[in-house]
Amino acid sequence: MSKDQFTVNVLGEEGGQCVVRIVGSLTLANVFAFRESIREPSAAEIILDMTGVPYMDSTGLGALIGAKLFHEQAGRQIALVGLNDKTAALLKMTNVETVFRVYSSLAEAGVRPA
Repeated sequence: MSKDQFTVNVLGEEGGQCVVRIVGSLTLANVFAFRESIREPSAAEIILDMTGVPYMDSTGLGALIGAKLFHEQAGRQIALVGLNDKTAALLKMTNVETVFRVYSSLAEAGVRPA
């Protein structure tokens, strides 16, 4: 995968949950596409599947926090799934790990297989 490939796919809503799959590094180069896409879901719980995110910079972290605040204002929750060691370390280092519910897999987050 080249560095400039980035996608955000809203996979649909079921049972009050919506899975949003992010593929590519969440950085300044693509944070605007992320912000635009993440505002679409209206489920009570939005699960961000980040198994395809190899790297996230501080701008990407800020975008995650912004998405959480946006959805909390509407009474929705955001959870993160599949953080790799680098992205998990960034959340821990910045003390943001407690702000999000974090799961290792979609199954752990309570998402039923399609």
